[in-house]
Amino acid sequence: MLVKFFRYFVTIFCLTLLCELFFDRMWLISFTWPAAYFIVKKWSETQLAAKRRMVRDQFKMFLYSLSTSLSAGKSLENSLQDVQLDLSRYYPADSDLFIIELLKLNIKLQNGLTVEHAMVQFAEQFDSLEIQKFCHLIRSVKRQSGDLLSVIRTASQVIAEKIEVEQEIQVITAQKKFESRVMMLIPVIFLALMKSTSAEYMYVLYYSTSGIIIMLIALFVFLFSAHNLNKNMSIEL
Repeated sequence: MLVKFFRYFVTIFCLTLLCELFFDRMWLISFTWPAAYFIVKKWSETQLAAKRRMVRDQFKMFLYSLSTSLSAGKSLENSLQDVQLDLSRYYPADSDLFIIELLKLNIKLQNGLTVEHAMVQFAEQFDSLEIQKFCHLIRSVKRQSGDLLSVIRTASQVIAEKIEVEQEIQVITAQKKFESRVMMLIPVIFLALMKSTSAEYMYVLYYSTSGIIIMLIALFVFLFSAHNLNKNMSIEL
């Protein structure tokens, strides 16, 4: 709740700043409440996407550790316990969702729940197609008494390669994202400088019909450009 309140506060502050810079009328903020709702919603989606990427990174380590443990001749149940110990060295066991759910999975196995059902319940806790496919694959192989080690190795390699490609895309686009954010700050900084150093020049834009129309068009172009830059930098496989 506090996080959501903070996001609304920052969003309204930024919208107030835009109203002041583009129109010299802070009271216009009252007309931007619908925009604030959609901006906060988009912000929340961005944060969720970041969490999903972190879960995918953890899942890749999970796959590598699981394959290694199975190759050593251990059962799937014992391998899952080894994976939990391995990942706990890199992530806090008391606050990280992936480690907490992995701990719950092992507790369920110790209490007698079958590994295929425990894995499916584990997958249901994450909004990740890779985890869900992998866990359902394990359930199918266990039911059909297939070659579990071979299937897990193949699936792990395919899923891990997909995750690595996504990580490479994130690295490649990281600099472009930073550059786009800097570009979007330039018009705001320019307007702030003009407003503070050339008030007479800006007066015409703020208090004449043609000036208001020009600033309105400029604001729409600014927001449209910001939306397109953000959209073009979001690449999903």
